[in-house]
Formats: sequence, structure tokens, C-alpha cells
Amino acid sequence: GTWYPDGGMSAPGRALAQTARDAGVTIKLNAEIDKLDIVDGTVVGICSKDGGCDAVSGVVASGDYHWTEQTLLPKEFRKYDEKYWDNQAMSPSVLLYYVGIDKVLPLKHHTFFFDDKLDESLHASIDEHRMEEDPVFYVTSTSQVDPATAPKDGSALFILVPISYKLNGTDTQEARDAIFNSVVRRMEKDLGSFSQDIVYKRDYGPTDFENEFHAFRGNAFGHANILEQSLLF
Repeated sequence: GTWYPDGGMSAPGRALAQTARDAGVTIKLNAEIDKLDIVDGTVVGICSKDGGCDAVSGVVASGDYHWTEQTLLPKEFRKYDEKYWDNQAMSPSVLLYYVGIDKVLPLKHHTFFFDDKLDESLHASIDEHRMEEDPVFYVTSTSQVDPATAPKDGSALFILVPISYKLNGTDTQEARDAIFNSVVRRMEKDLGSFSQDIVYKRDYGPTDFENEFHAFRGNAFGHANILEQSLLF
């Protein structure tokens, strides 16, 4: 089955971090690396935007592959060039909405709203790279299994709308609001009116993925898992 960890989706990460600290690891937060100090082909130091540098004996880079290679590595150490990256097919990106509602909605933990045009909507986001007017979407009602995410008589929702990675930069506030209004309108067909009970809303999209995580073209999941991009090829 699909499991939801006590304390939310960040709980495993926080537990791993505490385990590391207990073992003597120092974790630096909000210290974006913007330079690698390389001597004779070996990374001997990392420098962050705040101006500080730390000597290292090795680096494990878990950030965006394109950003790490094309920005942090000098040209002579890169395996690929920009032409290669421009030809890569990426996974879809997403528009995310975090919503607090001052009433309990009759939703289960996982709900897919496919309406009557699933193929058309997915084709638009994956193949045609256009913004669908009324795209399919997915809703997690976290308060159903984690009461700490909402007051007793409220609901906490996580809404995911898939969109093409080629639309990065077009997720303006106007576009985000239009998609959100579409989502709410279609949810209300099944759940009854609740728009007047929304007390919190935050949106997140490709522009945020790109700005905060340097995600290539604002994608949300990395390379597309098409055959020619599989590990064997």
C-alpha cells in the first residue's frame, strides 16, 4: 500500500537528520553552494553564497544534475553540453496548491479527479506541451490520516496538477489562480460548496522549482522514463 508517515512527509528526512547529528555530523541549512574548489581534478572544497568555504575530502551531489554539471563544474569536467540537455525529455512539472478549509470535506486520503477527459488532459501536458483549461488533478486530504495538519473541524488539502515542463515561466499568478478556480469548481460538483470556507492557500509551480532547487526547466521529477533515456541506454 501507500503509507503516510506520522508527522508528515518530511518526518523521515528529519529523523535521518537527527540520526546524523547524533553521530556527530554537522548539517548546514540555507547555505547554497555556488562554487567547487577543484585542484588537479579533485574537489577539495565547497563554497556557499554567504562567502564561506569548507575543505572536503569528497562530495556527494544530490541536487539537480543539470545545475550541478553546467554551473558548478568547470567546462573541462562536464560530461554533457547544453545541446545535449536541450534535447532531453523531462518529466512533467506540477502546479501545487496547499489549502486549508474551515470545514471537513468528505474526501479520502487519496482522490483522483479525472473527470471525463483523462487521455486528452495527459496528452496536453506530456505530448503537446500546452496548458489545459481544465486539467486532471490529484488531491491528498492529509487531515484524514494526520489530524495535526488541520483543526478538528477543518480539512488540509494537497492538490497536484500535472503540466508540461516546457511551460516553465508561464505559471504566472493569473494562470495559477485560473487553474485553482477550475479545480475548486469541479471539486464542488462532487463535494458541495466550500470555496467560501477556504482560510489558507499557497501555490507552488515550475518557476518555484527552478528558483529554489535549480530544477532544469522547472521539472518536478527529473528525466522522463522513456525507453531511450532508461539506464540500459
